[in-house]
Amino acid sequence: MNIAKRFRRIVRQPAFWIGLSLGAMAVVSNLATGQAQDGPAETSKDTAAVSLKLMREGTRIVNIKATCRSSVDRLVVDLGEGSQPLTALENLASQRILKSVLDDAADAVWIINGQITEFNDRNYILLDRVVREAKR
Repeated sequence: MNIAKRFRRIVRQPAFWIGLSLGAMAVVSNLATGQAQDGPAETSKDTAAVSLKLMREGTRIVNIKATCRSSVDRLVVDLGEGSQPLTALENLASQRILKSVLDDAADAVWIINGQITEFNDRNYILLDRVVREAKR
């Protein structure tokens, strides 16, 4: 039996189409979640640049010197050169810094601990410990 006849016989089987559908769904699922089956996929420089801007959900920030500022009624935290400014999620720690920054703009450097979150392709930070940097 030649290859063309074998192929036609296989294609007529429901199991072939079910397997093909499941395989395609697995590939699409992995692409959607950013995972590769056999390791990291090759990415273009543009894609790599976008992924460098976002930090991984759950990343812990521990004792990092951050510059804080007000943006309307929310706190924005800058972790340093080369990082994207992060909007702080509302809690008592962010309220404490925001009140201080609104009272005195020079009081902008804090030592922070927190956890990175991600929503709609943006990073946020949930602060859990903040300490005003000692003035010299």
